[in-house]
Amino acid sequence: VGVTCNSAVSLNTEPFDVVIMDECSQCLEPLALVPLCKAKAGRMVAVGDPQQLPPTLSSQSGESQGLEKTMFLRLANAGADPVMLRTQYRCHPSISHISNSLFYGGRLQDGAAVVDRPP
Repeated sequence: VGVTCNSAVSLNTEPFDVVIMDECSQCLEPLALVPLCKAKAGRMVAVGDPQQLPPTLSSQSGESQGLEKTMFLRLANAGADPVMLRTQYRCHPSISHISNSLFYGGRLQDGAAVVDRPP
């Protein structure tokens, strides 16, 4: 079953074996709890990019109470052992070079398909 965190509230299903949360670095903690409550034993795979811009929180009171934190950040702070995917397929090497040097310490590689694309 594939759902967004918002629509998981209305699911009337058996608990999931595992929750796979994509864009977890964009998902605020309270919203991430919705699908996690439907997971057996709270098992989840979190997928995200901690170098991405954080989500927007339009409430200053929410920010002052720590609600701006993402589930990805909480997991990182709790000692979760991340795995970095090192090959990018999104943009031409002349473009990826900028973010690779600024944010990823030169650890990203360009996939073969993007090398052939025009910049």
